[in-house]
Amino acid sequence: MQSKFNFHSNALHVIYRRHGAPSSVGAIVDAMRDVCSHRNLAHLSYFGVNNSLSDNNITSFITTCDEKWNDLYFKNCYFRIDPVIKIGAFSVLPMNWAEVEINTAEMEALYRESWKFGVGRFGLTVRVCGAGTDIGLVSLSLNCPVRQWQIIFDQLACELLYLANILHYQILNINSQSEPAQISLLTKREREVLEWAARGKTAWETSRILGISDRTAEFYIAKACRKLRVSSKPHAVAKLFSGEGAPL
Repeated sequence: MQSKFNFHSNALHVIYRRHGAPSSVGAIVDAMRDVCSHRNLAHLSYFGVNNSLSDNNITSFITTCDEKWNDLYFKNCYFRIDPVIKIGAFSVLPMNWAEVEINTAEMEALYRESWKFGVGRFGLTVRVCGAGTDIGLVSLSLNCPVRQWQIIFDQLACELLYLANILHYQILNINSQSEPAQISLLTKREREVLEWAARGKTAWETSRILGISDRTAEFYIAKACRKLRVSSKPHAVAKLFSGEGAPL
């Protein structure tokens, strides 16, 4: 379904900054959703990727997309072929999704599944490099006629560059703050797998409870460990509940 892009609203970063300085992932997502609503975007997403760019070095993933799509994305390991990561992480200029060549069955599946979950057919990604080891990749997507996308791309790319820098440094700031702030960086799914781990469940058992693959459960645990700056699952569980109390 195509939607009319809103030319007349404020710039992306202006809408976002109405929310002040979000102190948690939830507050950041709320601000991102507000931007999407005002500008008729399909979704906004943020990837934090370590400079080594190995398969397991996604340090942050914050998005307005449906959580079912997020689970499927990691279950199918789409991050290994996603042009947003594989091309965007090396692109000096804003990356136009319309210029990406879909040349494998795996990429066709990635695009087909993403459209089912409402990811826009057109999109762009910008890269932000800070003083640390993480690269920030910020993407927006929307649905509009091809001709309109060609007209608005430059305008959106300029606006997204401003927003990407704000997002990247706010997320890095949350990650570098106190223990409660680090805990707030965990997504709902990352907290769930740690909560089940605290109850003595293995990754396989947790995967069956949550309806995801065991590999995906392990991936969420690894992400949670990186965000909490610990090296093991027991340490991550201990850190989570030392800040929030014992699990139910």
